[in-house]
Amino acid sequence: MTALNEGETPKTLKVTATKEDGSTVEFDADLRIDTPGEADYYRNGGILQYVLRQIAK
Repeated sequence: MTALNEGETPKTLKVTATKEDGSTVEFDADLRIDTPGEADYYRNGGILQYVLRQIAK
């Protein structure tokens, strides 16, 4: 998610899923980060971590 960390919000992203037998499946998924605030939550590891970082400032 390099683009998202650089401030861009891509429409899709590539997902690689590993099955129990060790084989992998790759597919594109729609990215649902609709607001700049949601992107901030993602960059900080979730809303709780975002809020705690804001409080700690």
